[in-house]
Amino acid sequence: PQPTDVFLLVEISDTTLTTDREDKLPAYGRAGIAEVWIINLNDETVEVHREPHFTGYGSKSILRAGDMAKPLAFPDVAVDVTQTCTRAPPQRQAEQPEASQRRAGGIVVWRCGL
Repeated sequence: PQPTDVFLLVEISDTTLTTDREDKLPAYGRAGIAEVWIINLNDETVEVHREPHFTGYGSKSILRAGDMAKPLAFPDVAVDVTQTCTRAPPQRQAEQPEASQRRAGGIVVWRCGL
């Protein structure tokens, strides 16, 4: 897709938070992606970045539990930050994917309410 085709880009971050903020976010801004949300699983917040420009974004809001995130492109949609993402319960031994699947898909599973 082209940047104009992307209405909202969402990064779900825990161990990748530094990379998402320092490497990806400026690249998305330079590309002209209108809005980026970084769901910070460590702090249980949603960072809303808007107004893209050549060094990143001109506007940043941090939303916390109890706040509602509303994408610019979909003004009738509201996402409750409290329920945005929760860690899925661990799988029982019989339900574990094979080693090749764990490597490809990741070991930690997240359930996202977006």
